[in-house]
Amino acid sequence: MAAITETRDVGSTLPLPETVRRICCIGDSITYGQGVAPRQTLAMHIARFANMAYPDQLVWVDNRGQSSGNIWHSWVPFTRLAEDIRYDAAVFSICNNDSQIFESNSVQYSDGNGPGWLKDGELAPLLRRTIADFVRTAGKRDLCLVLSFYTLWDSDAPLVEGVRRECESAGLPFVDLLHYLKEESALSIAEFVASPFDGHPSGSGHNAAARRIVEVLKEHWQPPSADGISVAERLVRTCDQAVQEGWSPDEIFHWAFLVLDAKEIVARRQRAKAGSASFGDLAGARAAIEDRYRRWIADRHAAVQVRLLYERREELWTALDRAYISIRNLDEMTFVLEHFQDGPTAEELWGILDRADYFNQEKRLQKLPSDLRAQLLERAEAVMLPSAVAGGPIAAEFDKVRRDLGGALRRLVSLQPEKLQAEALDPNLKRLWQVAHYLVNTSWNYVAELARSMAETAPVSPDTSVFSTLVDVWVERDRRRPKRGGKFNLTVTMDYLEPARPRRRSMLWGGADEDAYVYRFEMPLLLLGDVGIGVPAWDDLHKRFLDGELRIARVEIANGPPDGPRTKRSFVWKPINGVKPVHWLKLDRMPVPAGAFNKTADRFSLSPRGRERILERVRKLWS
Repeated sequence: MAAITETRDVGSTLPLPETVRRICCIGDSITYGQGVAPRQTLAMHIARFANMAYPDQLVWVDNRGQSSGNIWHSWVPFTRLAEDIRYDAAVFSICNNDSQIFESNSVQYSDGNGPGWLKDGELAPLLRRTIADFVRTAGKRDLCLVLSFYTLWDSDAPLVEGVRRECESAGLPFVDLLHYLKEESALSIAEFVASPFDGHPSGSGHNAAARRIVEVLKEHWQPPSADGISVAERLVRTCDQAVQEGWSPDEIFHWAFLVLDAKEIVARRQRAKAGSASFGDLAGARAAIEDRYRRWIADRHAAVQVRLLYERREELWTALDRAYISIRNLDEMTFVLEHFQDGPTAEELWGILDRADYFNQEKRLQKLPSDLRAQLLERAEAVMLPSAVAGGPIAAEFDKVRRDLGGALRRLVSLQPEKLQAEALDPNLKRLWQVAHYLVNTSWNYVAELARSMAETAPVSPDTSVFSTLVDVWVERDRRRPKRGGKFNLTVTMDYLEPARPRRRSMLWGGADEDAYVYRFEMPLLLLGDVGIGVPAWDDLHKRFLDGELRIARVEIANGPPDGPRTKRSFVWKPINGVKPVHWLKLDRMPVPAGAFNKTADRFSLSPRGRERILERVRKLWS
């Protein structure tokens, strides 16, 4: 099932500065990166290798791969896209099931029925004409188009050879990944597939494929030399210009760090060589971009907090009203103590309060501490410490309340000796000071409660530049029931409030016979938004989650580096005992905490027997 959210670069249709060489990856679910994290897709690996292969260039790679597509689903939208975006090159990745025209447009093909790649040993006319259009469009757009046949299966050899011959005849650069992956990459099938349930290529497979694709690309595409400005300076300028022109800063900064990683590798290799690229101060560029990221993430966190404060406005305005009334009463009592300490007036004022009887109840009036002045001074200083509250009307009122309380406390401090001798005070004046002490405590408690409530909305900033929201989903099977086989579509959707971006959806295939398994999703950074997790209703296996055969046992969500150790909090969801099973979780208006997960490489480590199980499953997937 395909959707607009099942492309990796939804919304990335803005132009980039002329200083950037832009490559577009188009294709089906393999190009999209089904089964792997965004950082492990074919496009991301091509971006890394291209930035190393072209040392003096800044190379950006779009991933326009689409799940459940054929050649025409990918090619026609690209031709339309290329009318609006300047592309320097394109990589079109195809595989053995991409020739089924109309396959998702009401036509259902059975095995061996319908259009195929070959006819009488030659490429079918439908495909030959399509490849001719590839060449014609590439020439018209003045871009270098490379076609790659992405497979590791020997049964595809005749198809690869047929496409290769047609590409050579048409003058279209072609990458035979079957030969490269089988003969030169040394990847086993177990290393090539994404998971025991998914025969799409793994990150290792994409890494090997990207290396070969960039080698072929470099043979056919040589962009003009960059101007005399160093790579480092051009990169910082490019980031600033792209952000000014509407690009999401985290997308640009994430790309910039990828470029810096690649250039630093090349710089180390070429340090002693003559004629190497003019990299400039790469460390300085990294520091400048990190500084821009920190300022951007601080602004976005402030925006998140303003939104959260608004959603809790009834609770917070009520607390502000109570704090305001209490401080107003404290101000009144402070004025009394400043101006009416003489005996007769103090007696008269205490008499008024005494007759009201409020302060005589529930032991409201307590013994005055001898270090009252020190306590008042400590609170006066503490209440004025910088708060973790962002802007907005509620935050502004909170700051006003804090300032008012701090002012009242400092005025009381000025009336107190270093050490209070309560017994030496006039009895009526002592009572007035006890009332003031009570009002201080009440006002302090209201403001402290308000501060705690508002601090709950303060996001935790990550220690390093973070560009991903990580979602780990534990799925368990009821072991008392027999195994029935099958795969389900475990899905995560995110609707973004901060930072603003279109909906994103990611899907992993899960195994229904696994007793317990943890599935990892890496999504574009989410600070605040709605998150959906589970198996959609259109998937028949969602019924197994409703009847308890399968269940979502745990979910963890945090913003952090994908491979970092857990250092801070993460959001954790667990099912409540006795509550009806669900196939889909909806977490609305969720502020995602900063944190990181434990490394997960060991989770997928396999014994020899496990590798054999993968091989058997893969044969079934691709048979």
